[in-house]
Amino acid sequence: MKHQCVSLMLICFVLVMHAKPAAAADNDHYVKYSLEVSVPITAALVGLAFGAEFYKKRYAPRRCHWCTKFPPDEMVRNALRWNYSETKTANMASNIVLASIPLLGLAQLAFIHDDIHNPTSGEWNGFGSASLIYAETLAISLALNQVSKLFFMRQRPYARNGSMGDSDANVSFYSGHTSTAFVLATAAATLNDMKGGNYRALTWSINLLLATTVGYLRIAADKHYFTDVLVGGIVGTLIGVLVPRLLHKKEKDDPQVKSNPSPYAPPPKPVMFGIGIPF
Repeated sequence: MKHQCVSLMLICFVLVMHAKPAAAADNDHYVKYSLEVSVPITAALVGLAFGAEFYKKRYAPRRCHWCTKFPPDEMVRNALRWNYSETKTANMASNIVLASIPLLGLAQLAFIHDDIHNPTSGEWNGFGSASLIYAETLAISLALNQVSKLFFMRQRPYARNGSMGDSDANVSFYSGHTSTAFVLATAAATLNDMKGGNYRALTWSINLLLATTVGYLRIAADKHYFTDVLVGGIVGTLIGVLVPRLLHKKEKDDPQVKSNPSPYAPPPKPVMFGIGIPF
């Protein structure tokens, strides 16, 4: 959880430095964002995530509720798990790769459009709004993951050999590192798509490669099973794509709104044609 929170703190720092949604012109933004609605929601979700983390550490389940072995998980674990002496290296590597994803995502939102250039003042304003949405999307993912861990209470693979006093021993499902990696990767790529411009295929490819690497390293570190990582990747991807597009897409950018105007819109003004006849 602390590594995911580092990502959230980084995004919050950047948006505090550059976000000016209230003062900026509407055409500076390629997304819509309501401070009055989204900021309280984001704050509440962050509070829920931290509260669940406090609950987990203080009242960690001593026994797993989901302890059964799943054959495909066992097969993947035996194939991908690193040696015991190397699992700490894999764990550290997963943290490093995870920390790089929001840095790269924010750089994509700030500097990449039709080309790579230093943003104008208007582009900085649009970047501020996108950063706020980036933070909101991550907060949703963190809160949902914490609730899931405390609900399922699945035993981690390394904990099968005994883990008395370990508050993380029975909170394996689903992988928080993986869901965070995918939500950061796909949200940045989705927001970049909504901004338009070039390099879309490149940003998606790089972001998904880094997120997949995090998932692989969580299995290599013996922290998670394959199904933990798989579900984490799916949930993170869905949140990262759907939250920006469903909640923050401008109507004027939606082709369906253009092709299907509201039935309550006022009718067009009549146009009169005349023919002049000379006398």
